[in-house]
Amino acid sequence: MRAAAAAAADWPPGSVHCEYFTGPAARPPEPVGEERPFRVRLAKSGREYDIPPGETILDVLRRHEIAVKASCELGYCGTCLTAYRSGEPDHRDQILSDADRRRYVLICCARAKTPVLELDL
Repeated sequence: MRAAAAAAADWPPGSVHCEYFTGPAARPPEPVGEERPFRVRLAKSGREYDIPPGETILDVLRRHEIAVKASCELGYCGTCLTAYRSGEPDHRDQILSDADRRRYVLICCARAKTPVLELDL
């Protein structure tokens, strides 16, 4: 993957997409920003859940038996792509484009910059 990315380094932004199925050096990306608690509101049911530091949205939703799709949980695959309606996400993934970041979050790694992040679930 490094060789392919290096070979395409001069290509226009957004024209090359690399997928890391185990993450570089088998480690998740370094945390970006502060790990502050926040709440997730599910728009369709109105239910809200606290997301504490050190836990992901995905962890908390699974613990409450909310069915969500997910695969690698490292912010590289995109299986857990979820639309959001309000709030400001703290995107920590490696794949979403700027346009996608205005509509979606990857709930395996995203957090919130605002006290509440409302998901289209």
